[in-house]
Amino acid sequence: MNIKINMVEYMNRLLALVKSDPKYLFSSRQEMVDYARAVRPHGAVRYAQGDMTRVEGGPWDLVLCLGNSLSLLLTRNDVGRALCAVRTALVPGGLYLVQVLNYDAEC
Repeated sequence: MNIKINMVEYMNRLLALVKSDPKYLFSSRQEMVDYARAVRPHGAVRYAQGDMTRVEGGPWDLVLCLGNSLSLLLTRNDVGRALCAVRTALVPGGLYLVQVLNYDAEC
């Protein structure tokens, strides 16, 4: 099955689910922050550079880790620190959505 996802529509729907304002989108790379801000401006979103092993701010209703970003961490220890940081930053009952892509899988 081939499913095409419109990421802009998907993100807008997810952002609508989050009750808190403003919403924050983080990337570890400043050039990606600048690109997102320029290409996908959104009035309710603040773009910032951040480190997923040290989640700052919150408490958050929803934390998204998209684009296979978790796999960019170099060690299992880094992954553990990232998961603990997110858990600490979530409100009770908050959601953590991680996208993991398997490029080896046959469709």
